[in-house]
Amino acid sequence: DLLLEQEGPGSSSNNVASAQTYQRYAFFGIYDGHGGFACSSELQAAVHMALVKHRRFPAAPAEAALAICPAVDRDVCAKLRSNEETSGSTGLFMVHDGQRQCLVVANVGDSRAVLSRNGRAVELSSDHRLANRPDERKRIERAGGVIVADRVNGTLAVTRSFGDVSHKGDSSSSSSSSSSSSESNTVIA
Repeated sequence: DLLLEQEGPGSSSNNVASAQTYQRYAFFGIYDGHGGFACSSELQAAVHMALVKHRRFPAAPAEAALAICPAVDRDVCAKLRSNEETSGSTGLFMVHDGQRQCLVVANVGDSRAVLSRNGRAVELSSDHRLANRPDERKRIERAGGVIVADRVNGTLAVTRSFGDVSHKGDSSSSSSSSSSSSESNTVIA
């Protein structure tokens, strides 16, 4: 079950309300870190909280999932910079809405989600890599990134990630103007 953490004294009644509101949801996340574990550890603590606190959740979980990735990335990058950390992470998370019987999948990077439907594999995510995404190559070049040996700025194998502050400019930059983006794509199954 998806629960909000207690936010201070006297908030136990809020936690009961949250438990009742969110008990129909299940959250699953995979955060595959590279260059260290700091970024993936931050995501593990932050993504689900950002999702349930987003103004469009639970009414529009796909919209909320799209919106939170750049915001979470900005927060995570700020923490990484303050600790002089350079790690990054891919992220794939899913929210199952038991009442509506739908699954929302959000992906940043190259982790994969596959659904078995009547014995057939159905891809629910698309890799963010240069080898199979000409649109990603164009996005990176428009943002001022350089592609060397099929890697962003000669080092990063994925074209979208969390963290990786050396590929994102200063802390005030938006993810869309950096060579490595944290914008996700979502699928509703």
